[in-house]
Amino acid sequence: SSVINSLSVGQMAFGIKGYTQVMGIVFAIALLRDAEKTATLIPGLLVAVAVIQFPFVMHQWFVLVPQRAGLGGGVVAEDIVSGTMGASFSGGGSNALLSILLITAIAIIASGYRAGAIRLRWVIPTMLVCITPVLLNANRIAMFYLVLVLAMIFGRELLANPKRSVTGIAALVVMLLAAVWANANLTGRAGEGDEGWRDLLVTTFERNFEDDFGYGEYDLNRVGSIIFWWQQSMKHRRLDKILFGYGPGAAREAGDSALGVTTLAKARYPGVGIGLTAVSALLWELGVVGLAIAFGILWSAYRSANYLIRHLPEDDMRAWVARGLKVSIVMFAISFFHKNTFVFHMTYQALLFAIIGTLATWHYFLAQDRASAQVAAA
Repeated sequence: SSVINSLSVGQMAFGIKGYTQVMGIVFAIALLRDAEKTATLIPGLLVAVAVIQFPFVMHQWFVLVPQRAGLGGGVVAEDIVSGTMGASFSGGGSNALLSILLITAIAIIASGYRAGAIRLRWVIPTMLVCITPVLLNANRIAMFYLVLVLAMIFGRELLANPKRSVTGIAALVVMLLAAVWANANLTGRAGEGDEGWRDLLVTTFERNFEDDFGYGEYDLNRVGSIIFWWQQSMKHRRLDKILFGYGPGAAREAGDSALGVTTLAKARYPGVGIGLTAVSALLWELGVVGLAIAFGILWSAYRSANYLIRHLPEDDMRAWVARGLKVSIVMFAISFFHKNTFVFHMTYQALLFAIIGTLATWHYFLAQDRASAQVAAA
């Protein structure tokens, strides 16, 4: 895309950096001397990082949220509840990323409990520590993520033998109901005309699908940003732009004065929000081909998780962790339609690539072991 659009060196550096700044994590995991053992440590590290978010979230909720309550200008006080994922006092925070991290940890723990590898006395306190920030950070999509955990971890047992995992299922259902209640009653958004969960659903739908609603300071909302790309593509009918976009970084609202970069979003579409989500940003920057590659990476990771689940015993740590990480991959795919953090946010990318690197490494070594066993059997 950079070559097709004849970008300058500064433009290429500005745009490509956003995508590749932590991509080396995947290769670092895979190419270490003891890569398989290193990959085995990462899920525990993810759960540990999720747990230590709790004190930071409590400080943000009890200290910073009251200070932001009267800021106005569309600022939702609870958006700053983002743990160590990053936030601005006068703006928003990475609360959606915090939810992905925490619910990834919940999925891993639930999967371990399902496999009989984690005892209930560890499950309950860890899940309570992980779910509390989700209830406080005003991130509505977390409710859907919890449904994913319930469906993907306990789906078969729920249909075939619900008694087997009744405790895990019940815990996740309680978490989901608590998240619905918290979003409808506990957060600042509850005072925006929402009188209950029905109004919460209606308002959420309107703000993401109706033409009259823009997201924050932008003219477009999440669905509108994708529709606008299609409309502009049909208007200009440039096949090269449709397939390969306008170059990395084109959809970002802010350029880089040091590199002399002025983005397409700033020059031609200021305040419109063409890069509001990762999907719309990828379409503008890398085109349909780039979007397909990005989803292809997620699909490859999803297939690796399925490979591990299919070929390993259920109580093998790699198998039940892969089941939890598979939920995380689906959450990341959904987040492409929700936020634009994939194209620039370092912490988001670090979490995603750590998960992809773990699954890819386990897949590689298991495939090697299976091939060696087949040769030996022959």
